[in-house]
Amino acid sequence: WANCEGSMTYYPSATLVPQGVEASDCTCPYDWGGLCKHQVALLLTYIHDHQSFHRVPPMSDLLAQRSREELVDLIDRMVQRHPDLLDWVDRPTMAAGETPNLDHYRRAVERVFHNHQDMYAMAEALGALVDQADALTQLGDWANAGDIYQLLLEAANEEYDDSVLEIDYDGKVGSVIQAIAEGLGDSLREVQGDMSRRRLWIETCLDAVFKDLELGGIDYAYPAQEALLEHGTDEDWAWVEGQIRQAIQGGGRRRYSPWSQEHLVKLLTQRAKQRGTTDVGSLVLDLGTPRQQASYYLQRGQFDEALTLARQHLLT
Repeated sequence: WANCEGSMTYYPSATLVPQGVEASDCTCPYDWGGLCKHQVALLLTYIHDHQSFHRVPPMSDLLAQRSREELVDLIDRMVQRHPDLLDWVDRPTMAAGETPNLDHYRRAVERVFHNHQDMYAMAEALGALVDQADALTQLGDWANAGDIYQLLLEAANEEYDDSVLEIDYDGKVGSVIQAIAEGLGDSLREVQGDMSRRRLWIETCLDAVFKDLELGGIDYAYPAQEALLEHGTDEDWAWVEGQIRQAIQGGGRRRYSPWSQEHLVKLLTQRAKQRGTTDVGSLVLDLGTPRQQASYYLQRGQFDEALTLARQHLLT
């Protein structure tokens, strides 16, 4: 491996075996197939200037020579020089059967979004927290897993803004957030009866829907919407509809464009159709945009009503 100076410092690496290159990687964003130029530069340098490389013993051998005090001091110095390593040192851990310390997870996820300016590092650190929730699902501990997923998605809803979106140009962090939302949806399916816990999870899923609209509809955490539709109870949806009505009618802190309004109304009507209720039309006429209302009238053959709406809203 080596440092390679480009528009910034990248770290290409390659694993060599007698037959050739077994594996290679680089921290640059290149993702169009084949080796990036930094990996090529590394291999060419190895071919033409082999003596400039030196062998490093296996890490286990190096660390085995150190005392506990030396290791603690070494880690302390490494974290001071590279603060992002604190993600690994202070990563939450759990023993079997132990309730997760959510404050510890909260600190960890806040560091992910505040300390990283690199998409890959951010995705890796966030993914490591997701792995711990996933491990709980393998043990059937859906309640504690759901609490972790909820906390992670709540933080993402708060922190994933245009500045993070600019860093996440290839969607690596967004993909991890989708996995978080999917895990929370699975937890909603598995955990029944704990209404206070479920309400917090439902609220976080709905906030993810609102966040996607604020970001312009980029499919941010899209499994959260699927979770609402598939695993929300009638009681959950009574609350969800109230929140959506408040958002559309401007009674809350959110203000949405007609496009966002149409999306929210479609969400309500989709739920109504799933439940086989007859109030789909009333939802459209009560909350929909003029275009949605006109479309509803046209589908029912009520052309005069559609024409009246067109005259009111589409003509100058």
